[in-house]
Amino acid sequence: MNYGGGRFLDPKEAKITEDWQIHVPDWAKLPGGKRDRFTKMPILETAKPGAALTLEFSGSAIGAYVLAGPDAGMAEASIDAGPVAKVDLYHGFSAGLHYPRTVMFADALAAGKHTLALKISADKNAQSKGTAMRAMWFVVNDGQK
Repeated sequence: MNYGGGRFLDPKEAKITEDWQIHVPDWAKLPGGKRDRFTKMPILETAKPGAALTLEFSGSAIGAYVLAGPDAGMAEASIDAGPVAKVDLYHGFSAGLHYPRTVMFADALAAGKHTLALKISADKNAQSKGTAMRAMWFVVNDGQK
């Protein structure tokens, strides 16, 4: 897949419930290493299964740039009320580090306007210690600058 038209979307563009916060996490209370360049920026965060959000976007792909730590969970993503896809936010490096990575919820969409519905799953990777999602940005492939 070519993401040559990729760009970041501010998490503030999402419609979130009270189960989410956009804030600077209390990193001292979270196990795992952190890279200093990410520890002072506001992040969209939840650790509550069932926490939901929606995001309207234009483009052919949607995902998130996340910090996936020891408690990284799974997200359930649906585009335009279609089938739900589970996306594991945990990574092999997550056990000891809040690892920055891009996860894709959908690609190869028809170019145009879409709605992402995202929910935190109660399921988690067997190696994870939680159900958290910490997103610095959403990512979209729309060809805009």
